[in-house]
Amino acid sequence: MNDTNFFGGGIGGTVTPRRRGGSIRWHGGLGSDNANASNQTSLDGSSFIAGIGTILTTYAIVYGVSRTMPKAKGVVDKIMKRKNQSIVTKVPEATFKGAQEIVKGVMP
Repeated sequence: MNDTNFFGGGIGGTVTPRRRGGSIRWHGGLGSDNANASNQTSLDGSSFIAGIGTILTTYAIVYGVSRTMPKAKGVVDKIMKRKNQSIVTKVPEATFKGAQEIVKGVMP
């Protein structure tokens, strides 16, 4: 690594090697080295795909756990059987309400 600073060491941080008396200096969140990072609101494709993947993974977990809990299973199945809604609106709602019902069933 040649005694130079390594940019991108961590979440928005810069790492100076310890042998040179350095430490991690934080500049903020992800991508904060960009001067306009706080003003950017654009959504890139990879973030969009990652968001969809997160929702589907969470739904799969909630669906799997809800099979063992009758009330949660009923909530998830009732939402998913609706005829007048698209899958885009049903999956997030079923995930959220199913997770709420799972928490209610687990918490005393």
